[in-house]
Amino acid sequence: MTRPAAKGWCPTTRRPMMSGDGLLVRVKPAYGRLDAQALTCLADLSDQFGNGVLDLTSRANLQIRGVSEQAYPALLSSLQTAGLAGANLKADQLNLTLAPFTGKNSLGWRCADYLYAAADDLPELPAKFGFSVDCGEKRYLTNASADLFIEAASGGGVLLRCAGSTDGLVTDEDNLLTSVRTILDWYLGLQAGAPDTPPVRMRKLLEAHDPPYRATGHLPHAPEHQLAVGPATGLHIIAAPYGQLTAGDLRQLAAANSSVQITTGRMMIVETLPGPDSHLITTSEDKRLSVAVCPGAPHCPSASVRTRDLADSLVRTGAWSGGKTLHISGCAKGCAAPEARDICIVGRDGRFDIVEKGCAWQAPSSTGILTTDILERVSELGS
Repeated sequence: MTRPAAKGWCPTTRRPMMSGDGLLVRVKPAYGRLDAQALTCLADLSDQFGNGVLDLTSRANLQIRGVSEQAYPALLSSLQTAGLAGANLKADQLNLTLAPFTGKNSLGWRCADYLYAAADDLPELPAKFGFSVDCGEKRYLTNASADLFIEAASGGGVLLRCAGSTDGLVTDEDNLLTSVRTILDWYLGLQAGAPDTPPVRMRKLLEAHDPPYRATGHLPHAPEHQLAVGPATGLHIIAAPYGQLTAGDLRQLAAANSSVQITTGRMMIVETLPGPDSHLITTSEDKRLSVAVCPGAPHCPSASVRTRDLADSLVRTGAWSGGKTLHISGCAKGCAAPEARDICIVGRDGRFDIVEKGCAWQAPSSTGILTTDILERVSELGS
């Protein structure tokens, strides 16, 4: 079966998207950092103009949910005043993910600086186009949703690597932006050849075209490393369950930390763990980590089931053991997990279908399961 087309777009601060519970307003923290003042500000704005619920996205952004069209102008003005919105529309559209643990004045930080400063001068890019800056001694962003990876080159200098390519083009800091524009011009030139079709992500484009630096042999300097919840050299990596935060969560983090780094995988790096009453994930043994969940109803208009409530019930009752991978999708689009999972629960007309070892849009093995029966069915499959 073919995956259904996604509706809408990637929201930004200046271009919010209507969802089932109101407008989604995406905030992209510069360098992925939020100090205590910014965390408190976002909590207050979420309560004042939204519904007190925020999404932590896979691209290390935050989304304020439940904003009415009437409240949006005041929210935007407040975000601008607080320095939590880009200087203009193009700056707001820049998708830049900086690797965790990147130090100020390091190569990675400087490369991010160059891109932020040049946002106005970069060509117009598709809304989903993303940059990943990952120049440390370990590469944490190899699986990030990015189109152009900026990494430290094995022989020195800066490596520009298109998603889907193992090697890349080596440049230096002085020529970084010129080299970036060369790759972007090549990418956009291929897109221009098909003006009537939606923009293609870089990885997909490379299935049919060679990158502009074919077979250079230049490789990244650092090995891949997967970020995981737990202690991290004097800091702590925590996660938002099912990618959801509340205004109260942000205030709790602000009270205990001078700064928090938002990173990929819907995780955060903090100085101090939240208190024992927090619902945030602080240990790698937490079964919620094995469950991918979309917002579901009532947050998404495409969903007919309350996905997060089901996930909580499965974990709380012990029906889900966590030994396998589980995806709960409000509809057949499968936004939370485009890759196959051991068990995929898909909402349809208020009931549930189950796909085994597959994706949400594929043929189910069981259909029309009632809410009262789904816990027992998943328990049987998960054991």
